[in-house]
Formats: sequence, structure tokens, C-alpha cells
Amino acid sequence: AGAWREGRFNGPCFRKAWGVRTDLRARTFAAPLVPMPPPLAALARRLRALGERDGVEPLRRFRPNEANALDYRRARGHRIDAHCDDRQLSGPVLVNVSLAGDAVMQYAEDTRSGASGGAPRRHEVRLRRRSVQVQSGEVRYRFTHAIENRGLLSERRISITFRQNAFDGYHC
Repeated sequence: AGAWREGRFNGPCFRKAWGVRTDLRARTFAAPLVPMPPPLAALARRLRALGERDGVEPLRRFRPNEANALDYRRARGHRIDAHCDDRQLSGPVLVNVSLAGDAVMQYAEDTRSGASGGAPRRHEVRLRRRSVQVQSGEVRYRFTHAIENRGLLSERRISITFRQNAFDGYHC
């Protein structure tokens, strides 16, 4: 996808994107902006194999059609702001592959859903480099997720997030 571009959507960081382009403001999809390169398509197939071969249920039918690479630099103040992904556009499974740098992701129950009768539940999860994180079930839409700048435990973190969104015209 060419050079890294600094963006601010869900917090400042450098970005690259492949696959289907999602326009969250217009709530629509466009044709693939940039097809996934062969190494990312191969990685997506390996992730699906974890479901088929190893029984990781959320990945059994996972066919991502969108990938976003994010490059966070602690010294530049980069972070992921707390957010929930769009329920209709982003699909029921998100897979994050941490390539470099450890980080702590914070999850907080989204109190706007009205699901919690008491104090919102909170969790912190350490994302180690070379790890895979699968978000599915209630964590996808009932919890916000964020990585504060202080949660970047290395000077630099690089991750690739795969989604199978509702656009059905392209899969890797």
C-alpha cells in the first residue's frame, strides 16, 4: 500500500490499508482500494486454518476482506482511543496480529448498551509481539478497546488487524 501515512482515526498512528475500503461516515463500502499482497493473504489463510484445524471456533469461517497495518510510536504520542467497532459494518470477528512491540489493551464495558447493572467491567490484556488476538462475542460490541500511549511498552508497535466486514464482493 505504499508509504505509511499518519492518520488520526481512532487515535494518531501511521497506517496502511488493504482490501475493502469502509466509509464509516457514509456507512458504505467501496471496491478494494488495494488488493491484499500475497503474504497478507497467506497469513489470512493461516488464521482461518487455526479455526478449521485447531478448533478456534471464531476463525472457522473467517475470510477477511480488509487489513489495516498500524505503526505506533510512543515518542510521538500515538495511541488507540477507546471505541467499539461498528456492529453492522465490521463483522463479528476481528483478528489482530502483533508483529513488533508489546502493548497493554484496555477493555471497558460500554455502559451505553445498558447491559451492566453495576459498575462497568474492565480488563487489561497484554499483547505481546508475535501474538494473535481474536475478538469475538460480547467483547466485539459490548466493550470498548483502547491502547493508551503509556500502554505502549516498547518504543514502536506494529500490528495488522484483519476484519471480515459485511461487504461480500472481495475475500482473500
